[in-house]
Amino acid sequence: MKKTLLMLMLVMGSALMVFSQTDYKMWETIYLVPKKGHEADLKKGLADHNKKYHNSGPYTAHVWSVISGKHEGQYLWAMGPCTFTDLDSAPVGGDDHDTDWEKNVAAYCEDIHEIKYWRLNEKVSYSPEQAPGGKVLWSTFDIKGYEMYRFNEMMEKVKEVYDTKKYSHGFSVYTSQFDSGDGEDVVLEWQFSNWSWFDRDQKFKEDYEEVHGEGSWWKFIEEWREVAEKSFDELAVYMEDLSGAE
Repeated sequence: MKKTLLMLMLVMGSALMVFSQTDYKMWETIYLVPKKGHEADLKKGLADHNKKYHNSGPYTAHVWSVISGKHEGQYLWAMGPCTFTDLDSAPVGGDDHDTDWEKNVAAYCEDIHEIKYWRLNEKVSYSPEQAPGGKVLWSTFDIKGYEMYRFNEMMEKVKEVYDTKKYSHGFSVYTSQFDSGDGEDVVLEWQFSNWSWFDRDQKFKEDYEEVHGEGSWWKFIEEWREVAEKSFDELAVYMEDLSGAE
């Protein structure tokens, strides 16, 4: 779907307008699979590498340990927030950087895979001040062909509920910048501090209908079924000691 739309944009001469913008936030992400018996070596290597080469600005590295889901036991390495323009000056590709990565990171990985670029949709995301963090729930969805505009409209309604009710936890929406063929089009992210967050009294349905009217929740569910296909959830914990952020 994204490939077809991109080709249409190129034909119409609008691609340059889209990709020339640099006022967005994007993350480059990579999954690292530790070699059995070398988990401690990989942790040390990641910490040293990130603090040396990815400790500030758009090249700051963040590391998440996936504890549940299809990437369980793996690390998600994320660089950003950045733009595509920032990538032209990234340390990746430099002799010193690449040698260090191979020696201290790749050498202790069984596999390094799924390099992707995720752009934050700030219009439909919610970030309260002093939001809890340290743990995340990621829900990844496959959006049906040419239905992304409807998905974004639905997320705007969700954001309106968050804004109205002033929820204490954040809600972010990330869109894949390229079609990888795996059906992973968007990721919804919720950050929280304690596992008890899952035991809270959830009243989103009631809040949604209070904001959008009686019966609106079930209309939302029906439209969601028309827009989204397969999905999966993952839980991850932020590894501050392995990240380059100061």
